[in-house]
Amino acid sequence: MKFNSYGKVINNVRYFYKKLNINNNILISFSKKKTYCDNLLLGTTSIKNFPNCKLFFYSINFNLDFYIFVNYFYKIKFLGKVLIRDIHNKYKKDSPSGTSIFLKSFSNLNIKFESIRIGNVFGIHDILMFNRTIISIRNEILNFKSLLIGILKSVFFMANVKNGKYSIGDIL
Repeated sequence: MKFNSYGKVINNVRYFYKKLNINNNILISFSKKKTYCDNLLLGTTSIKNFPNCKLFFYSINFNLDFYIFVNYFYKIKFLGKVLIRDIHNKYKKDSPSGTSIFLKSFSNLNIKFESIRIGNVFGIHDILMFNRTIISIRNEILNFKSLLIGILKSVFFMANVKNGKYSIGDIL
């Protein structure tokens, strides 16, 4: 199964939503537009004031493997220069990406950003550390299936918890 756009991801979520027999109506949004609802799953880094929902779930990135990448970076104690490079499709508007800014928030290192927007890239985040050698770690989404898995796990989680505010950390 290939996913070429968020629209196709959402259509697949709708399909599984019905298969899972979830009774709650959960609005799934990847937009920076203000959204008001009772049950919201929000996946964007461009919103600063979260809506007041009865049931709210937030993640900057639904690729669950991304958090393994974050964990590695968080544990690194490095003395040298650090570059975070994000490569996304040509339609991505924010630069550097919110995910890159999120990565920087985990460190007190002097970090520079490089952002590349090209073609139909799903999403790549590289962390390059320069000293006497170059150390690099990479997280690359190969297709939207990895995002779909994170979204579905989040929706299933929301269907089985009490009202409140939750994040991706609650399902990892």
